[in-house]
Amino acid sequence: LGSVAIHPSLSAGEVGRANLRRHLANWLAHEPAARLGEEPEKLHELRVAGRRIETTLRVFEPYLPKTIVRQRPAWKSLVRALGRVRDLDVQLGGLTAFVSELHDGDAAQLSPLRERLEAERRIARSRMIRMLDRPSTQSLVRRMRVALARPTSVRVRSDGPAAALVAPGLTR
Repeated sequence: LGSVAIHPSLSAGEVGRANLRRHLANWLAHEPAARLGEEPEKLHELRVAGRRIETTLRVFEPYLPKTIVRQRPAWKSLVRALGRVRDLDVQLGGLTAFVSELHDGDAAQLSPLRERLEAERRIARSRMIRMLDRPSTQSLVRRMRVALARPTSVRVRSDGPAAALVAPGLTR
């Protein structure tokens, strides 16, 4: 995808692009395992990557090319779809821990709750997979890859301030 190195002499736009490269690489690394759904942590990592992409687009908006910034709403929608599944994973994990401390009779009374959460998770995962499989989502990821991999194809503002000058404001 290109360089992820960051140093004070880079423009703010270049720092934003380096961060986007790092987060997109994480997205690409975790998406296959998150799709399988065997390890809830992989979905968590995918969601974190998506949230960081969306946040980077928001924070660095004034310094990034409009073609990249316009992708923000789509990334936000993806993160929301992942969040629903992740929330249910966390609820099921908490329920499992809680049930493990109960007597068998008490634990059995929570079976309907477990079944409901599992059914909701199946539905949410199905929606998530459909969203990840959409041509528009595939195109979104591809466009971001292309925009970040070929620095000459996307113009970074040459008059953009050095990252060291704008970093305090971005951090706040």
